[in-house]
Amino acid sequence: MRGNTPLGTLRGLRGNTRLCVLTEPMFGIPHYLYLPYVSLYMSELGVSDARIGMIVSVGLLFQVLATFFGGAFADKYGRRRTTFVADTLSWSIPTLLWTFARNEWWFFAAAAANATCVVADNGWNCLLVEDCPKRELVDVYTLVSMAGLLSVFFAPLAGVFVRRYTVVPTMRVLYFIAFVFMTAKFILLYARGTETSVGRARMREMGGTPLFAHLGRYPAVFKKLVRSRGAMLALMIRILLSVTNMVAANFFALYAVGALGVPAEYMSYFPMVRAAIALFFMLFLQRSMARMPLRPMMAAGAALYIGATAALLLAGRAGGLLLAVYVVCDAVGFSIFVPRSDSIYTLFIDREERAVMTSLTGVIMLAASAPFGAIAGALSEIDRRAPFVLSLALYALCLLLVLASRALREQDRALAAAAADTAPR
Repeated sequence: MRGNTPLGTLRGLRGNTRLCVLTEPMFGIPHYLYLPYVSLYMSELGVSDARIGMIVSVGLLFQVLATFFGGAFADKYGRRRTTFVADTLSWSIPTLLWTFARNEWWFFAAAAANATCVVADNGWNCLLVEDCPKRELVDVYTLVSMAGLLSVFFAPLAGVFVRRYTVVPTMRVLYFIAFVFMTAKFILLYARGTETSVGRARMREMGGTPLFAHLGRYPAVFKKLVRSRGAMLALMIRILLSVTNMVAANFFALYAVGALGVPAEYMSYFPMVRAAIALFFMLFLQRSMARMPLRPMMAAGAALYIGATAALLLAGRAGGLLLAVYVVCDAVGFSIFVPRSDSIYTLFIDREERAVMTSLTGVIMLAASAPFGAIAGALSEIDRRAPFVLSLALYALCLLLVLASRALREQDRALAAAAADTAPR
């Protein structure tokens, strides 16, 4: 990889990969401003814990339908155009609905529109990696993660306004700000980006084929998926992370404020501290670990997630100390695990069928995850610790999958052999 720092890495990037990384804060900053208060905002507008979980499940079910067509759209109309249209539908429209929401039905409508984010994610991921050398993938995903983490440092601004103006009026302003910045990002990426080499080839092959005819390729791609141990591992990990991320995003604030007594205005400080720790790790330690084997590093990341969740569940007894343990372990676990889980997904899926296989794995992931929104909501109604007990079990399963994976062992051997071949003699 060019350079020996994240800045050196960024300077070495070109084309769509560079543009995707540089524009990511235009999405991340407004997103992380409102994110810590989403469930509190819904609760203030009279939405119960169970209905919050139901809204999450409904959104995931709509995502299943959207994902089914995501690969076909990306192949027929191109990654660039698909990303722009789907981004606008999935974020510009919902942020306006959230801005003016009055009751739970506004959130149901926004969840349905936001479901097309999976189509946008498919196209955006293709723009990010399809013209990027494989050896740079972990570094590129690390940069994307860092862009999101840097955005989190703006989150305490939301806490200042929540303390002064309360949750609902603050959130209405933050959602409108998100609409403006996100829409500007989508326009910039479309105007300055180009179609990928794989995207141009797929458009030539599929351009004269009706959209629904593309779905006929799914059975053959599904066979490729289930025959690949690596792709199946990547899929299972994505399912587990999808559920645990959903629990953290939708129920942490309710648990911290309602069960642990943390003041609402402090919610924005948790992602900021987490981001600071993760960024420190990525800037000063990740580089030395970038070429370490995937399997032991991912196992370490999963173990840290387990420790973080256990600390959170015990925080009611020890208070701030265990909350600090939770934030530190979660941040370092994220720094180690997420860039590598993203990179193994890119390494293991079929390059020529990337768009369709991404859609297919997305359908499976979302279909498997969808019931857990309602399940977590129902568990939270009983005990606000219960959704995190579920997360603890899923992280433990993730660790077992990583440790047992033959595909990861084989990939580590292949990467080590490739590094040895390119090393100076």
